[in-house]
Amino acid sequence: LDNALVSDDIYGLVQNPSIGSFSLVTTNLFRFMRELFYFVIYNISGTTPFLYRLGNILFHLGTSIILYAFVSRRVNEKAGLIASFIFAVHPVVVESVTWISGGVYAQYGFFFMLSLFLYSESARCKKLYIWSLIFFIMSLFSSEKAFVLSPIFILWEYVWGKPKQYQRWLPFVALSALWFLMFIGLGGILGQRNMDLTTQFYQEGSRFYNPLIQLPAAISTYARLIFYPMSLSFYYSEFS
Repeated sequence: LDNALVSDDIYGLVQNPSIGSFSLVTTNLFRFMRELFYFVIYNISGTTPFLYRLGNILFHLGTSIILYAFVSRRVNEKAGLIASFIFAVHPVVVESVTWISGGVYAQYGFFFMLSLFLYSESARCKKLYIWSLIFFIMSLFSSEKAFVLSPIFILWEYVWGKPKQYQRWLPFVALSALWFLMFIGLGGILGQRNMDLTTQFYQEGSRFYNPLIQLPAAISTYARLIFYPMSLSFYYSEFS
């Protein structure tokens, strides 16, 4: 819990002049929930790592518990225990829990998993469906990356529900589509990312990789690390 701040933590927390100001929350729409997390903890304990990392751990613990409940309801309790225990201690997940800046993944993962669980239970209680939408929005507000998760609601309907009842999953897909358009059009994220790569990481500007090459390589690497998590490193990009 007291391990030092590293990498993006230095730039995003220690050297960020806005970290203690509420303007940090109001000016970053796409990470409103995460910036609020930073704002509250900074005003309690400054840049002391303890509470930041404790928050990440609690998000991860919450996701593990929800995963247990979700799988237990869909399959059985034994399967729920196995799935949640593997997720809770898998080495690939460690980075997003112990690295403070990586905690955004643990945070939006928690809200998404809670949304999916409530969605799966909403057939018997319509109020749960509303809460599912709310937590999905909170997931989107935690990280812009969460918009790619909406197809999982469609997949759930095909496996356990009624896929032709599109009025159930369509709001989630529509929210994700809207979020994506806002992210590209209003956020200026791509331009900012390009600037960061050139000014902070000294890489070539305006360089975009071919997704037909990049995506298969990334997916195959993730699959290998899930089943054979050896030689893990914080900075894969630093090695040739």
